[in-house]
Amino acid sequence: MPSDGMGNRHRFFIDLAANEWRRNSNTRALERDYNWEGLCIEANPSLHASLLSQRNCTVVGAAVASTEEMVRFTPRGVYGGIVGKGMRNSKAHDEDVIEMRTVPFWRILEQTKAPKTIDYMSLDVEARAPPPPDRTLRSRILALTLSLCQFQGAESLVMASFPWDAYSISVLTVENPKEDLVQALEAHGYVWQCNHGHYGDEMWLSRRALEFKHVQRALARGIHNCTHDPNNGKRVQRKCDCVPPPEP
Repeated sequence: MPSDGMGNRHRFFIDLAANEWRRNSNTRALERDYNWEGLCIEANPSLHASLLSQRNCTVVGAAVASTEEMVRFTPRGVYGGIVGKGMRNSKAHDEDVIEMRTVPFWRILEQTKAPKTIDYMSLDVEARAPPPPDRTLRSRILALTLSLCQFQGAESLVMASFPWDAYSISVLTVENPKEDLVQALEAHGYVWQCNHGHYGDEMWLSRRALEFKHVQRALARGIHNCTHDPNNGKRVQRKCDCVPPPEP
């Protein structure tokens, strides 16, 4: 829901982390069906080739953090991620680990000449931890859901280097943000709209976006799969729905 006063410029998104190019993408439909442009930021080198060949976005192969430093990374497909205490990939065999330098968010935005207005940002940077393969389908779904609920917080690390005063985000979806990120969003004029999905995802809009009539009409109609908690419209953090669907 970007502004109406965009002239002829293309709408712009940032997908962080972009993950697998099709099934796990929050932005593929925007570029395929609506001709959006954007950045697909993905640290996992095992996903770069498919993103480059199948997506039209600018692919940035980097791990985003608050500072530049060397980290250990395990490229395990959609389950890859930084190896370290508190991460889903807390342990990994040395032969499965590569070293990677993290990059601050502001540097990526400058080097790619990203527009100052980001119409949509998808922020979901914790890689999924695979459930053990020797379980029934239902217990594997529960194990995966519990692992997604257990490890959050990398979004705060990423946004610690976002240049709030130089760039604006019209619409942001973020998975289960920690309180420090919530405070940063509120301090910079972003307003919580609703919870959606099953893993604690939230939608936030900038105050500027909320001024536009077409945004107000869209919110009045209701957004698919978006729920408001009955607390006078105030944000209430919803934890992950750690109950799997019925087994088919």
